[in-house]
Amino acid sequence: EFPLLGPKAGGTAFKLGPAFYYLEYFSGAIFGSTPGGIALFIPIFSIASIFLFYLFFKNIFSTKITLALTLLYASSFYLIKYSRFAWNPNAIPFFLFAFLNLSLAILLSKRPLYYHITLAAVVAIGIQLHTTLLILLPIFTFGLYTYLIIKNKKVPLIKICAVLFTIAFLNVPFFLNDIKKDGENLRNFFSGAASKTESSTAIISNIKNSFNFLAQGTAYSLTGLEPQKNWSKPVKLLQSGNITEIAAAFLAILITFFGIFLAVLKIKNEKTQSRKTALYFIASISIISLLLFTALGDELNIRFFIVIIFLPFMFLGFSLEYLSNYFKDKSFRLAIIIITILLLTFTSLNIAKYVQVYDLETSQKNTSAYGGISVGESRGISEYIKETLENYPDSKPYTFPFEFKRSLDYFNSKSGISVHSFSANNLADKSILFLVAEKESAEKSLDKLNGQFDVLEQKNIGRFTIFKLLPKYQ
Repeated sequence: EFPLLGPKAGGTAFKLGPAFYYLEYFSGAIFGSTPGGIALFIPIFSIASIFLFYLFFKNIFSTKITLALTLLYASSFYLIKYSRFAWNPNAIPFFLFAFLNLSLAILLSKRPLYYHITLAAVVAIGIQLHTTLLILLPIFTFGLYTYLIIKNKKVPLIKICAVLFTIAFLNVPFFLNDIKKDGENLRNFFSGAASKTESSTAIISNIKNSFNFLAQGTAYSLTGLEPQKNWSKPVKLLQSGNITEIAAAFLAILITFFGIFLAVLKIKNEKTQSRKTALYFIASISIISLLLFTALGDELNIRFFIVIIFLPFMFLGFSLEYLSNYFKDKSFRLAIIIITILLLTFTSLNIAKYVQVYDLETSQKNTSAYGGISVGESRGISEYIKETLENYPDSKPYTFPFEFKRSLDYFNSKSGISVHSFSANNLADKSILFLVAEKESAEKSLDKLNGQFDVLEQKNIGRFTIFKLLPKYQ
């Protein structure tokens, strides 16, 4: 049975379309119905997005600068982080760059019908991945065809009908659910949209939040540094004394403002019509996206930045292009050295962050930096529980509350063991308990049990510690 709806939009009762679940299903059917097999389409799409990134930026920059930007995109810790697990927004870069490439191809020259149908399929799936895309992609698509009609003074009726039909067809489950439930999900969408924006009516505050969002996203995607402070309050940021974050904020703001300034100059001075069209296109999309994020205000989260992930690389590209042109007449060798140092610095920072976070045996980063629990950690904890129960066949196993209990339950069920949730009022006479906590907070978690249990053993598995416990009365 295929679901009619997909994941919930954060903080609301509204549910997106089911395309993400269908992609998981097909991935599992091809690569195996395991957590890895079901999630494998995400890294495949992420790798494919690198090629699409290159194709798109080739319309704006020279081959050398585009290759340099592609290297940074491929090594960005932010993008790697969101390409390692199955979560609906993680597929966005592939569909985003597919949309940008197809739209630009249609803008620049007359294309056959299948281009328009492919674009419609990308839009139809994209709007089911994230609520922001549900709003933005239809606006972009409407703008695209409105421009074509004005430019050509002709309505491409067959192509527009094909686009509308494809989008509607690939969203049939979504519409079918609302027909069956008298529009319940659509009502949830509008009530959720109202609740998300009702507390974000102060325009100055919203602009500050959106600027903070843009600057932090730029720093995170280019350097791998996950911002911890509010950059819209520069005095507090400076008072924090965090030199690394202050430097990242300064660099991100410099690249952003310099990039915007250079973009305006390039649009004004560009002689090649195809590049001028590409620049106007990306500028329009950027402005509309930032207006939406400004409306969201306090609801902005750094993970939303994946929707405009092209922006920091575009800003950096303009900066690299400027440096290249500036030094070309004076010292070509100096230009090469400066640009190479910049690229190596950014790439090294991202790779260092990757090693720091994903070397799970030595990682000091919390689970938010990693993005959850790994398959290896879940499997290792489950195997430890199974081995323990083989030595305590008459004892009933329990686990204390654990953030990633669902992952653990999956591997426990695959091992054929049933582990119960701890309840002080419902312990069996013979019981054995397992407490799982992150290493840095393991002792605090144990202390919260107030000495009611004896620790038989503890073991570190990745970033977690598991304690094997017995009640004092046993």
